[in-house]
Amino acid sequence: MMKRLTVMAAAGLCVFGCLAGVELKPGTAEVVVAPKASETVRFAGEEMTNFLSQVLGADVPLVTKPTDGRTSVILGENKWSKAAGLDVSKAPRDTFRIRTAKDRVYIVGRDAANRSLRNYLEKNGQPNFERATVHGVYAFLEDYAGVRFYFPGELGTVVPKAGAIRVPDVDRTTTPDFLIRTWYNGRRAYWFGKEKNDAEGERMKRLDWVRLRMGTKQIPLCHGTRNFKLLERFGKTHPEYFALNPNGTRHLDPHEAHPCQLCWTSGVIDEFYEDVKAALSGKKPSDRGIPMKDWPRSIDFEDRIVDCMPQDGQAMCHCENCQKLYTAGVDPVWTATKKIAERLTADGLDAKVTQMCYSRSRKVPDFDLPSNVLVQVAVRGQWSLRDPKLIEKEHAQIFAWQKKLGHKVWLWTYPNKYGTLALPGVPNFSMRAWGEFYRRRKDMIFGGFAECETDRWFYNHLNQYVFGRVMWDNAADPDALIREYLERMFGGGEVSRRMGAVVDGLERKWMEEVVGNYVDTPVGPKCIVPDDEALWTKVYSPEYIASVA
Repeated sequence: MMKRLTVMAAAGLCVFGCLAGVELKPGTAEVVVAPKASETVRFAGEEMTNFLSQVLGADVPLVTKPTDGRTSVILGENKWSKAAGLDVSKAPRDTFRIRTAKDRVYIVGRDAANRSLRNYLEKNGQPNFERATVHGVYAFLEDYAGVRFYFPGELGTVVPKAGAIRVPDVDRTTTPDFLIRTWYNGRRAYWFGKEKNDAEGERMKRLDWVRLRMGTKQIPLCHGTRNFKLLERFGKTHPEYFALNPNGTRHLDPHEAHPCQLCWTSGVIDEFYEDVKAALSGKKPSDRGIPMKDWPRSIDFEDRIVDCMPQDGQAMCHCENCQKLYTAGVDPVWTATKKIAERLTADGLDAKVTQMCYSRSRKVPDFDLPSNVLVQVAVRGQWSLRDPKLIEKEHAQIFAWQKKLGHKVWLWTYPNKYGTLALPGVPNFSMRAWGEFYRRRKDMIFGGFAECETDRWFYNHLNQYVFGRVMWDNAADPDALIREYLERMFGGGEVSRRMGAVVDGLERKWMEEVVGNYVDTPVGPKCIVPDDEALWTKVYSPEYIASVA
């Protein structure tokens, strides 16, 4: 259940019979952002002012200091929050605090001082910086004003009208249940109503990420070894560093589908370690002969985490040393990972290494792994829920890794239309599965990444909404979230009932008839889907399509 470090909330009658709490009303409510606040807090102020104005039906001004006689919503860390005793400096990442006091509401969290959400929305990139006050603003709007952020734009944002907003006496500190909360829905995912990608559609997708309070932290783990230019540096001078094929050739072609396949028992691991050591010691890539201006994103310098994952495809090396380990049931990737982690500790570098349970490296090794090894477990995930045997197998694998390490893992899942199957025009609604999958694993994981590429972003909008709510509060009920969605989006009554039948039917079709079978491949699970004839004559027959049109 979502952690509340401090929760004191009461709404009721005071001793004189008046309602307790703070009331925001047209003409007297204002939003306060200090003059020297960060760009992130300024963005929070603009969002708060915008939505409060819509709810109250009157402009709620954005000002730089509290006004006497007005009810002030004060955002971010500033002299007023400090005077009120609000200190979030030691709170966990993404934590926000909401507190009422007389005619004030404080919303405060840790926010990056030199980063801009506006730049992220306009220029793409990764918003991997703290913005807890922004999280607090959206939570406030949801919990006290009834706003719902199903997707950006008038159609997908529910903003109830009210003559006033009453906030009970509250002092609540909220931390998400999962640190890692992230997805990738792909460049093919056209925005709602669009037939191609354009700047406005991409901006809306990024805004959706922010409003759903998705993750501010990415742990580096995505084929990290390839980013150190190992093939370019050593392909000619040390061909033995690269995986040996059964025919005696090496993986030396930079134009192959996934170049830089390594021999994990060779000296390339020592070279990679020296690269990492140099980076963590403050040296430049040129000091190691790496033709790069900056160190690759395989290293998180803030938290000192190094991505040691092999290149995609993870080709088996057929050299004598690697084959001895494979024959003994040991994956050389894990022996190398252990070696790198131990050397970091021995050299006093105080860093962690990341590795993925993936492809040939799925088996938990028999030997111990150092405590500074972090593991992401790759499983099919959400779409496995309809198969009890499969989901139990995945559950057991996650548990085994958690037990081996002595700490929680995080997940990479594949609710993915394009990495593993291609079904353009078929809605991949699976929102209950998205919610339930992570809820059931809450005691073993600290978050997850969903690779959920699709052709139309709207096919994922409910999946991602439920995912976002459950990742903040693992006690959230997916069924209740969907019922509320239907009620608020379609006004209740017969229209909501009919739309519920459509949404539920699309989820059943997808989960039970489309993604029911799969096989493992070197690059992850692959769905075996109905052929075109079965898809359009049986699963989505003309009769079915007519029934939901």
